[in-house]
Amino acid sequence: MALEMESMDNRADISQDVLSNEVFLDIRERIVDLESLPAPNSALVRLLGLLNQDSCTPRAVTKAIEKDPSLASQVLKIANSAFYGLRGKIKSIDRAIVFIGMEEVRNICLTACLSQQFKGLDFAPSFDIPSFWQHSLLTAILSRNMAAKMDWIATQEAYLLGLLHDLGRLVIASVMHDYFEKIISQQRASGTGLFEAELATGSPHTTIGSWLAIKWGLPDPVRDVILYHHNPTEAGRFTREASLVQIASFISKSFESSGLSGAIQVPASEVLALAGISEEELSQFTDEEKGLDKVVVDFFNVLFGPNGSRRHGS
Repeated sequence: MALEMESMDNRADISQDVLSNEVFLDIRERIVDLESLPAPNSALVRLLGLLNQDSCTPRAVTKAIEKDPSLASQVLKIANSAFYGLRGKIKSIDRAIVFIGMEEVRNICLTACLSQQFKGLDFAPSFDIPSFWQHSLLTAILSRNMAAKMDWIATQEAYLLGLLHDLGRLVIASVMHDYFEKIISQQRASGTGLFEAELATGSPHTTIGSWLAIKWGLPDPVRDVILYHHNPTEAGRFTREASLVQIASFISKSFESSGLSGAIQVPASEVLALAGISEEELSQFTDEEKGLDKVVVDFFNVLFGPNGSRRHGS
């Protein structure tokens, strides 16, 4: 256990002054020892492996999905949802790949697998499940759509980074109810954003999410974007990726009419420059994507069903 703890300290780039904080240490130990938090399921592991293969074929994707009937069912439901405008036309995974493309099918699978990891867990009373997943989905799609206009990042990688960027917040709300409620109380008392309230309370979701990414063996870009998406300039090799996700998250929040994220701030000019986006391009892209949040609601409803709107439990 000591070796695993040391590895987490080194890879998460945690300063010694923070490590001396008893709350921080307690949370770290809870994440390392956590047995109630499920390891990534076999379907998610297979799909993450396929994402890293340049030679991945449609048949390989189809076979990976069909090994999990529940996953295959969800893929077909989402492919036939209003999100893609193909209601009732897609009857098989093969046809889903033909109609909406292999990349979109992989993105659906990743989203469905991640949601299944936490479905059925009891969440903190103040945690808003729909707001969390809708923000994550929006950020993933916006990251992908921005990446399509760039030549330095693959769209499927951008989608994954956007989808997982707030993973730590999901962990806090699902297995550390008391800590999550303390954060919410701090936010309400101070009037700050949720991230600032996390910093004032103990460990932020960025650090906690990066620990889980390490525990799950996720790739370095995923771990670093989770850790640094609130501070992209500190992300080292992955400053561009972290900047892209922060911008996508900003746009997502600008579309949201409610939630616990606090005041919306425009990304710093340095962050825009790192991602290779001008303020004019940001404004134009935001205008082009307006209305996307309404369509994502249908995606969410397919994933979670009619009871998905409950604030906790599932």
